[in-house]
Amino acid sequence: MTTAIAITAHHDDAVLWCGGTILRTRSFDWTWTVVALCVPNTNTADYFRRYCADVKGMPATYNCRDYQEGPSFKCNTRQALEEGIMRACPNTHFDWVFTHSRDEHCEYGFHANHQEVREATQVLVRAGKLCATLERLVYFSYSPIYGGNGRATVARKDSDFYLQLTYDELLHKCTWCRKAPDALTSLSDIGFPCPNPEAFEGDGVRLPKPFIPGEAEVKRL
Repeated sequence: MTTAIAITAHHDDAVLWCGGTILRTRSFDWTWTVVALCVPNTNTADYFRRYCADVKGMPATYNCRDYQEGPSFKCNTRQALEEGIMRACPNTHFDWVFTHSRDEHCEYGFHANHQEVREATQVLVRAGKLCATLERLVYFSYSPIYGGNGRATVARKDSDFYLQLTYDELLHKCTWCRKAPDALTSLSDIGFPCPNPEAFEGDGVRLPKPFIPGEAEVKRL
């Protein structure tokens, strides 16, 4: 059995950036803990719990402030975010840790919460918590593009690994995206908020099947 944790900022981030991965890897004997740290209201918390029940993930939420504009840690402290993560998984190590992009644009544009959560996760991994080595820390790897509907998100071409979703997996992901309490407000600003394929990177990361190596990773093999 492979254990994994997705450490994200918001109720819908796991759906958007690794929802297909969570769904697909269940058939590869992966078990998931899914953490959302900036979930201060009951509507979003209830959505998150229902999603996790559907994908058979262990849910954990924390009530840090939800805001997009920087600077990071303007309203949340590093200690609070690290505390929220460790409450979700006390004395637990995972085979894989997934979290937000380390690029300045995050997944679709700068978001203070995304950067905060990623930095808190990095600190804990470097301290020997959550997983064995930095090679087990995986970052979402997307780029924003712009079109008729505004922003959209696509897999970065230089990502280390990809997961190409089936139609059914993408439909499942889109369905849960549409169910989000803010689907017609904040998510409507993103032209298509369910990227396919899903994409990941990391320092020395070697994700197993069903993930597909990117070009740079193939050259290293």
